[in-house]
Amino acid sequence: MNTDTDKALIAKINRRLAKDGQALRTARGENPDSNLGLHYIVDVDHNTVAATHCDLQTLATELGIAQVSP
Repeated sequence: MNTDTDKALIAKINRRLAKDGQALRTARGENPDSNLGLHYIVDVDHNTVAATHCDLQTLATELGIAQVSP
């Protein structure tokens, strides 16, 4: 389950990715960490997976997003 801090960071990342037609998704199901990883990026326009096994902190740093303080 995502913590409030993770949810806030996911929202920031999604606002940034939306500019490029992408969105960060969180896997669900019995074993969400198997194929796509817990977090993955989809290309909304083409309905394809753009990146798998995304780490929230690393992705935020790559996108230049300020970290959410705990």
